[in-house]
Amino acid sequence: MQQRGEYEKELIKTVSHIIGRTSWDRANTWAINPNAQYHFCNETLRPQFYRTNWDYEKCNKHTIFLSQGYYPLKGIQQVLHALPLILSHYPDTKILVAGNNFINKKSYLIRSCFDFIR
Repeated sequence: MQQRGEYEKELIKTVSHIIGRTSWDRANTWAINPNAQYHFCNETLRPQFYRTNWDYEKCNKHTIFLSQGYYPLKGIQQVLHALPLILSHYPDTKILVAGNNFINKKSYLIRSCFDFIR
């Protein structure tokens, strides 16, 4: 993941235009390439997200959802560092990661996470 992050930084250095939607996106891409023009583009959620109201009694408690875990700059490594503390308070915590599988050996990832937690 560290190597992928370095590739992403190198790519950001070469572009003239960057699109994003958060102040984090803007600040971090500016730090890498202050000459690129930043374009704000707020994403709209699909209509399904607006059809019902959120209900605490029906939610999956102690579940953390990470979108786009495939991208190294999204911070999945920070969640893994925080996991021991989280599990000490909420031992039934589940983490769901969306996106492509960025590790070919699933057993290695699972072993690594459990070794890290111990």
